[in-house]
Amino acid sequence: MGTNELTPQDLKDDVIVIRLTNRYEEKVRANASGAPTAQELYDITRSCWHITKEKVKPFKVALSVHKGEVKEVYTVLDWYDAYTTFNENRVEPPENPRIEFIGDIADDAIRSRYRGKTLKGFFEPGAVNPIATFRKPSK
Repeated sequence: MGTNELTPQDLKDDVIVIRLTNRYEEKVRANASGAPTAQELYDITRSCWHITKEKVKPFKVALSVHKGEVKEVYTVLDWYDAYTTFNENRVEPPENPRIEFIGDIADDAIRSRYRGKTLKGFFEPGAVNPIATFRKPSK
């Protein structure tokens, strides 16, 4: 395994992996820098997901992933019903109930474990759900 690859066995934290696609790519095309701003990346990552609060509540580290690479790492403070917190990069509300988190960029110790790494073995080929939770391996 390459030093830049991360497998579920490498986890040091329980994490939520959020795979970004369309909204991330729209921001890439729209920004002269070719990347979303830090605020845009945060807003795209945190909102709005079709998963229950009960399932994600125990997870405090969120990995923002595009095309298998961890773009940013956030510490989740809490989860809310979608469209109940401020988000300057809002899209139209979905018809199904969704949730979103508020949080901060993770501290350097956590962030350095994951940011810039590529994920390997986290998702089965063909898996379409963009959000999934993973527990660190027990010792």
